[in-house]
Amino acid sequence: MESIFLPAVDTYGHSYQPENLKKLILSETSIYDVLHAFFYHSNMQVRIAALEVYVRRAYISYDLNSVIHKTLKGSRDCFVFFQFLLPTSHPNRIPHNKIWSSVEYPDGVPNSYDLSHGLDNCQRMGIMGAFESFEQFESYFLELIGYFAPSEKCPLDNDQFSFSMGSTFSDLSYRESSEKEPIHIMNIGLRMTADLNDYEASEMFASFCQAHREDFKNTGIRRVTFIIFYKRQFPRYFTYR
Repeated sequence: MESIFLPAVDTYGHSYQPENLKKLILSETSIYDVLHAFFYHSNMQVRIAALEVYVRRAYISYDLNSVIHKTLKGSRDCFVFFQFLLPTSHPNRIPHNKIWSSVEYPDGVPNSYDLSHGLDNCQRMGIMGAFESFEQFESYFLELIGYFAPSEKCPLDNDQFSFSMGSTFSDLSYRESSEKEPIHIMNIGLRMTADLNDYEASEMFASFCQAHREDFKNTGIRRVTFIIFYKRQFPRYFTYR
């Protein structure tokens, strides 16, 4: 897998070509038991590429609009921020599908604004990050949820986009969406060295979510998934809504 990641990063390690990662994104072979090792690679661009591959594979059945790369303040740790629409088969999309299928367009083709307009309850925005420990994640928690906080200016403007089509983060009105159901999700990867059974992990994560219940509510976070990584093992998932 490293033989695919490294050529995708340029000679100086400053950027990469996402099209070179399609083999991993579209591969029918399961790679989740080894992919997470690259979340902690010495080359930051490889870490970013690995996180993006994870997101694109995990959300391959969704309409993924954009992926933005970010680094945490005062560190070289990185995460990806992404936006997507629910699948057309999702219950929230079905009423919109019926509406748009009955609309006639002058040239027969709707534009991106037409397709995204009125789909606020179908929009989702998420964060995917990987941390060395649960304690490290806790130290960055407030910074992470700050990207979901209401703001007149999108906090992700002028950041590095790997891919963008249709609407952008700035197109979405937080004031409107905050009055409806929450639309944000968090995927938090944690590298584990000491063995932690499922009960212990579940209790630890549940206590954290309960303690930060108001933070999640105020920033419109609907779901948090903690992903535990052990070397050469498939991840273990703990999801809280």
